Amino acid sequence: MNQIYRRFILILIALILLIIVAGLTLGGRGSLNWPERFVKDSLALMQEAVSIPVKKVMGIVTDAGKIFNLYGENKALKGALNQFAQLEAEYELLKKENERLRQMLNLPTTLKAYRLAAAEVIARQHDTWYNVLTVNKGEKDGIKPDMAVITPQGLVGMVENVSYFTSNVRLISDIERTRHISVLSVGKSETFGIVESYDAERKELIMRKIPLESNLLVGDSIVTSGLGGVFPKGLLIGKVTEILPGEDGLTKMAYVKPAANLYQLDEVFLVMREDQLKEGGENP
Repeated sequence: MNQIYRRFILILIALILLIIVAGLTLGGRGSLNWPERFVKDSLALMQEAVSIPVKKVMGIVTDAGKIFNLYGENKALKGALNQFAQLEAEYELLKKENERLRQMLNLPTTLKAYRLAAAEVIARQHDTWYNVLTVNKGEKDGIKPDMAVITPQGLVGMVENVSYFTSNVRLISDIERTRHISVLSVGKSETFGIVESYDAERKELIMRKIPLESNLLVGDSIVTSGLGGVFPKGLLIGKVTEILPGEDGLTKMAYVKPAANLYQLDEVFLVMREDQLKEGGENP
């Protein structure tokens, strides 16, 4: 009996508390009670604590995506830039080759009794860069020793020796080891002289045996005189850059800058005399 009574009392108290809580929570009111505030504030704090790291993680993920995209774009741009640089280099090479070929085609042919055989430079040793080069024309093309070798800019050397398919050309920068060149000036008056050596430091030829009374001037063009029977008359060699007294005191000497670029030679002409062609060489 006592246990039933106690249970009834507890149920009654619980109902009363439930009614009180319901009464407090129901109805329109502008403020929350302290349990509601506690629960709401706790949930708000929990949401804030969770949202901050989530936002940071999302920001990192977003930044990583942007960096990845930028990396891809940068890689693509570098690839395009490298391709552009390659195309630009190829364009410049083709442009220079085109200019050289045009010059070769437009080379004025004032060489009577001579023919020109075009040839490509196929070999050049580093230690003899300013001395010897090899071209792709030889005996089968009618090439013979002592033929003059020129470019559209001027004289570069002479054929030294010949094989069936190729020829070695000795450049005028190594003239001390070859025949000296009889030359004359093209200016107000003709002045004869001999080109007989090369100044490697100045990269200029040395013209000697110039008469004291000559009117040779700086800037005059120097061409082959045609004397000696090897080089045709009128092949441009270069221009006078300086005139000095000769070592013997009886003549003058002059420095002559070569008209042709002896360092960079890709195509040349071999000057073939008609008498050499009649000796059995085929026309190129």
